[in-house]
Amino acid sequence: MRGSRHAAAVLFAVLAVADLGLGARLCASWAPRARALADASQAELGEALIARAHSRSADPSFRMPLVPLLESDALLRLSPREAAAAAAGLALLTAWLVFALGLELGGAWSGLAAAAVWQVLFALEPKIPGFAKQFVLTPLVLLAALALVRRARRPGAASSALAGAAIGASLLSRGVLAFLPPLLAAGELRGPGRPRARAARAGLLLLACALLLSPWWIMNAVVQRRFVPLENGAADLNVALGALGVVHGGDGNALALTGGKPVLPWAARRVFSRPGPFLRGVAARLRFALSLRLWLFALAALALLLRRRDPAVRAVALLAAYWLAISVLMPVEPDYFDPLWPLLAALAAAPLAALP
Repeated sequence: MRGSRHAAAVLFAVLAVADLGLGARLCASWAPRARALADASQAELGEALIARAHSRSADPSFRMPLVPLLESDALLRLSPREAAAAAAGLALLTAWLVFALGLELGGAWSGLAAAAVWQVLFALEPKIPGFAKQFVLTPLVLLAALALVRRARRPGAASSALAGAAIGASLLSRGVLAFLPPLLAAGELRGPGRPRARAARAGLLLLACALLLSPWWIMNAVVQRRFVPLENGAADLNVALGALGVVHGGDGNALALTGGKPVLPWAARRVFSRPGPFLRGVAARLRFALSLRLWLFALAALALLLRRRDPAVRAVALLAAYWLAISVLMPVEPDYFDPLWPLLAALAAAPLAALP
């Protein structure tokens, strides 16, 4: 086993060097274009921020706290060398986390295989770190997956709190995992063991997730005079279009689509009164998602069948299924599934644990 780990570490180092070179080359060539885009949109962005700040319906919490940071003018104005360093570093971090997740699920060769698959996918469809939100979200989702694996293997107060904190960290970037902590807490309450211990673990998971978001909630309470848990209206258009059955994203105003009514109640009434378009849209989005990486979905499903008794494998499969399910409820684009591919790669490589 020690020899296989050493061999896998050496091969992973080769992949890491490839990541560094690929990320540097891509971002160095893309940085001038990014700066040109920033110059072209700066006036428009400044006018929008000024208008929002002086409007009675001001919405400074339109996005999660990490998003303005990632889309800041300072970041877009990085020099080619600085942008290349950021690209290479984030690519290397993601590759290492994919390797670590595969290692946890199936050992050294599983980790190497998962990292190799992610490396190939990154080489075929590279994302530019610092300018692509999904690329930054991916390592946060991988951290959540690793925390869930630890919680599945060693259920307890510490692992539950760690899982909640990891999920909360991802919510600082995007709210995709917002419904996962309540689902996990509900599953904890219905699981085996003493009721008080289960309730304590569920409470710690929710509390740890909430603590990371509490400064954001307090800021919104002061500015908005109301409780804003996540994106303040950022997903309204997607929710409305999802209820109408739209497959891919579009432009428009959510309130114009709903006739000025609140989006969530309108969408719920629309789905229950006319479920056909919504269900057809979900089916079309699901077909689209499967068509992107059908071979990877198939390998991950086979691995889950073979390793279904392993609670860690089931935990990562639950996270992947949740990501797929929540994504297809609203209009989708190919990059929405970027954080899903490393999860499926780690699952697909899990059966390699049977290798000597």
